Amino acid sequence: MRRQELLRYNSTVQKKVVGKMRDCLNKVLRLEKHHLSKADRDRKKRLKELFYELYGEMDARYVYIIEEGSNGYVKIGKANDPMKRVVSGLGAKSPYAIEVLHLIPTQVPLDVEKWFHTAYHKERLNGEWFRLSDAQKAEIQAGDYPIELLELINSRPDTAPLHQHLGNVRES
Repeated sequence: MRRQELLRYNSTVQKKVVGKMRDCLNKVLRLEKHHLSKADRDRKKRLKELFYELYGEMDARYVYIIEEGSNGYVKIGKANDPMKRVVSGLGAKSPYAIEVLHLIPTQVPLDVEKWFHTAYHKERLNGEWFRLSDAQKAEIQAGDYPIELLELINSRPDTAPLHQHLGNVRES
């Protein structure tokens, strides 16, 4: 029952707010790679305003999953502000197109990020970069996580010490 409750909550949040945030990020990322007309600059500004309006509705920090376009490598990282981290940081520095596959709102981003890093340790390329299969990417995007991860995502910093949860990570 608890798992179904957590899945229902995460599904609602992700579909309504986080999905729109992800879409805004991806649209802004696509605009970052081109010389912009006035209309595109205005569109980019409106997208950022919408993102921050949605961002203001969420009392969370984020774990982001991005894919680098040329080879499909995946970065699993954390950010207080995904627009700044992903678009202004990674997007501005990458010579390749990147796409946000998923955002996970949580109060314990370090713990959730570590969970994913541990779960996919066999697919690690370097640092926070991984070579995930299409099935693994789809699994992350679906949000149908093990109960341990769902509880971790929905926990508060004072109730989610990292060492309590890493023992429950599944092997991939």
